[in-house]
Amino acid sequence: MFSEFTEVQATDSIWGYLWSKHSLASINYFTALADADVVDILDGPDAEEHRRTAIATVAESIETAERYGIKLRSFDGFQPELLRPNTAEEWAQAIASIDAILDAEWRQLKPRSGVWRDLAIRKRKTEVDLRVVDLVRRGRGGRGRHDAERETG
Repeated sequence: MFSEFTEVQATDSIWGYLWSKHSLASINYFTALADADVVDILDGPDAEEHRRTAIATVAESIETAERYGIKLRSFDGFQPELLRPNTAEEWAQAIASIDAILDAEWRQLKPRSGVWRDLAIRKRKTEVDLRVVDLVRRGRGGRGRHDAERETG
């Protein structure tokens, strides 16, 4: 039904895709703190430092998902398997992988995140509290809001 309106992909790993989206959203949260376009933050003069921050925030979400046995899925340039680097070579690959995310998300579609628009233009509460509180609870080993849903199917 959705394919009449947009490109769709059937999956047997909805949690993998949802957690991938959740992890990628970490970039929205941290870039919303600056009054600048996402591309300018992640591809500007301090790009490597900012990309390292982006990778670190995404890696926390990925680590939490993996603790729950969820295998994240790639989509729209996002390659979660590259974003938990340990070695210098892995860090170089992770930093370079940000270009694919920028191409898919921000170079063509939107210069700033919805979180930034909520804060700077609409002056309203964002989704961050809802998302991050759940992530922190899960990261600390507590039950998150999706546990009951997962257990029941």
